[in-house]
Amino acid sequence: DFRKTIKAEDLVSNVITSFPLDDNEATNYQLALNGHIGTNQELTAYVARTTRFPTQKDRYSYRLGKALPNPALAPEQSWNYGLDYSVKPLQELNLTASLFQSSVSDVIQRVDNVSGTKYQFQNTGIATFTGFECSADWKPASWFRGFAGYSYIERENKSNPGIYFTDVPKHKVNSYLQFLYSRNTWILVETEFDSQRYSTSDGKYTAGGYGLVNLRANAALSGSFSAQFAVENLFDRNYEVSEGYPEPGRQIVFALNSTF
Repeated sequence: DFRKTIKAEDLVSNVITSFPLDDNEATNYQLALNGHIGTNQELTAYVARTTRFPTQKDRYSYRLGKALPNPALAPEQSWNYGLDYSVKPLQELNLTASLFQSSVSDVIQRVDNVSGTKYQFQNTGIATFTGFECSADWKPASWFRGFAGYSYIERENKSNPGIYFTDVPKHKVNSYLQFLYSRNTWILVETEFDSQRYSTSDGKYTAGGYGLVNLRANAALSGSFSAQFAVENLFDRNYEVSEGYPEPGRQIVFALNSTF
């Protein structure tokens, strides 16, 4: 991968100046081994070397006065290791599980209060991400389907433990029950639980954990038309994804769709 920055300008005191320009390049590779155990089990192990370039917004944006640009922001590089397993103990049941770990150098992280209340994206050192995911997908009948999934991730900055990663919960659970009259006519009850998450990198502000229930329905009409109905946040929970910014309460949505 290669990225060349051709032009980036700044406006200071009504004078247009040029940001320092920086080009990036990277070589990424991956090795995976996949095997089947009998007829109903599959195992995959992989290792990958990947690079993530900072976005133009990360490097040059003031984000409406809330942030400071960082033209020198370097790409982050990571070694990623994982093990995926899936099994079908029954014809109607599929189970999956995954373990993964990433060792990241020059990790790109939001750092709050670098100048007053403004934040900046910086390369903050070496970090480790360790996680686990699992799911169960069950379809015992043509008219019913159930799904449940759980994910866990631990993100730690080894170089600067006092700088916390923001906006991603450590624990997340999602599930749904779907009742099908036909392929395009169904009712779905969906649940989600998120644990608390840091809202600022200094750890002073956190958004609490929450649980949500959503209700959705789809009805096939004549021809290519279908009607959709949804109640988001069915029990009108007061919750936040980022502290200080409440999410919408109960919402009722109706839509009419046509496919071509």
